[in-house]
Amino acid sequence: MKKHIFGFHSDENKKNVRHRILDVAARLFYNQGTKHTGINQIIAESKVAKASFYQYFPSKEDLIIECLDIYNDTITRVIRRLIDRSRSMHHFFKRWTRLIMRNVQRETVFNGCPIANIGFQMEPDNIRLKEKFREITGGWQSIMTGLFEKARRTGEIAGDIESDTLFREIVRINEGAFIMWRLTGDIHYIEGMLDSFMRLLG
Repeated sequence: MKKHIFGFHSDENKKNVRHRILDVAARLFYNQGTKHTGINQIIAESKVAKASFYQYFPSKEDLIIECLDIYNDTITRVIRRLIDRSRSMHHFFKRWTRLIMRNVQRETVFNGCPIANIGFQMEPDNIRLKEKFREITGGWQSIMTGLFEKARRTGEIAGDIESDTLFREIVRINEGAFIMWRLTGDIHYIEGMLDSFMRLLG
């Protein structure tokens, strides 16, 4: 299977039991969803004993939270790399949108943002997962803040625009496009991300 921006495939035979379980769970949760992925399937595909599974992960929620960390590490690396290679916010958004388009068009499993996907499947009153999502998005905002400050210095964005507001709008555009593409299969929602980002920057 080809690897994409949110691909979580590795040589599981070379990993220890815990990492093998995480590799399999991250892949299955992303491809099938957490609701449709049972512990027994993860155990079977990980080729581990049930007792070994519960030694490392007392509950499915514990496993989901660790998979969220895996997804976040992947996304964070991608964001940092694109920021490092981008001359400006405009350039960053062009590179980000191009990367998403390549993954949408490949003949492989691409289901949008893995973190948002889990969020859609969680119970509304799950405080533990909500705290994890706030932690993750807070980390993304911290990374993006440096890009925002550079854009202010160069006049690319207005000096009085608040980082919180700008970040929320970026996330809204990005996740909104993913959601509508998943719901309708209409790639124009993904293609339109760049125009939306450009309008946001003025």
